[in-house]
Amino acid sequence: MKMLKFSEALFCYKNCQGFEWNHFDKMLLQKNLVAKRPVLEKNKRKDMPNIVIYNVCTHSTEDLNSVARPTPALVSCHPTKKMCMATAGGDFHVSVWDMCDTTMYKSGLHQLVSLKGHTCMINSIDWYKGNKSESTDGKPADYLASGGDDGKLIIWDVTNEKQLKQKRFEKEELSDVLWVNSSDELIVSTVCGGIYILSAFPDITLLQTMSLSKTFIQGVSFDMHNFLVVQTANSCRVIKKKIEKEEKTSDKVRFESKNPGNALTLFPTSKQHLFAGNVATLRRKPCFSPDGMYLCASGGQIRFDDNIWGAVHLFHRSNFSKKVSSYVIREDNRVRVCKFSPRTYPCDKENTDKDSLNSKYGMTYSMRFAAITRSSVYVFDTSQSHPLLYWRDKDARDFFDVDWNCDGSILLVTDSEGFITAIRF
Repeated sequence: MKMLKFSEALFCYKNCQGFEWNHFDKMLLQKNLVAKRPVLEKNKRKDMPNIVIYNVCTHSTEDLNSVARPTPALVSCHPTKKMCMATAGGDFHVSVWDMCDTTMYKSGLHQLVSLKGHTCMINSIDWYKGNKSESTDGKPADYLASGGDDGKLIIWDVTNEKQLKQKRFEKEELSDVLWVNSSDELIVSTVCGGIYILSAFPDITLLQTMSLSKTFIQGVSFDMHNFLVVQTANSCRVIKKKIEKEEKTSDKVRFESKNPGNALTLFPTSKQHLFAGNVATLRRKPCFSPDGMYLCASGGQIRFDDNIWGAVHLFHRSNFSKKVSSYVIREDNRVRVCKFSPRTYPCDKENTDKDSLNSKYGMTYSMRFAAITRSSVYVFDTSQSHPLLYWRDKDARDFFDVDWNCDGSILLVTDSEGFITAIRF
């Protein structure tokens, strides 16, 4: 495990700035699109995050010469255990890790479980958040769902280290797997535009099928107000969940399209769906805020002086067709993944920027979300108009996925070589 000193990385936190500003920033300052340049503080602040790069390649395969080849890693944090996370990648395995003290394990990571069942690259993993986590011996168990290019949806019993259930989608490659909040329902999307709603218990049962006409689906998200958002290469489609009452039978759960044909255009249509190194862009998924009021969409753009720059767009649930705020990314590549912290934060009105989302809507609390590009990590706060944190690793090779732990104290970032960076606040 490598502990980075702040002088060794391009890093800024709150009012600290550790990297140069270019001509692009000066143009934005003139247009009031970003805040005034922060002042560099010489002394390290006590509330600065601790950045740790775990010296563990979580997922790798062997070539014909038996040489290990790193693969991208997905990450999903446990919904209640703040030091527990699951990863998956191109080695077809799902692994569960404990972020432990270095006195116990030098790497800082301890592998608890390794689950084998997929035969192709895994594209999505998600922890079960419901109440039916009991194994056959009556003891509490953790469930985890995974899906990949082999068309398999697998539900794992992590506690007992075994495969619980499986469903295969013939001639389909699964792009995303998502539990519907704390219910027993699963949403599965495919790279060819298919969306499947399933019930996981007692058996995996298909409830509904939808299709987006062979659209390349990169991710799905679901919020507490029953909105399903499906992100494709150039748009987002909002679908509302509705419950139909039937006489003498149980309620039927269905999804209906909201404003069909009027998708949210986030950036111009592009045929380029791949990262560098032929890594599929399957993690560019939208994310809802912890209060369910805002939708954060990655891959956005802002046009300025005949140039297009990357941005993260925020939409309010009252009108998904119009963005309420945009956060400019200071790099020429697009945001790959954005993710809200699962908690809210106290809001100090005296230190709230006038142009921030908090000031615009009179919010009494603030929220944070992280955004990653190819080699940079941004953390934004709704009470500020500039990044709360910016960190760039010169040695990083294609950041791939990001997630917060259950209490928002740790931000985990993975890359295409299977390594994990932890930013502890």
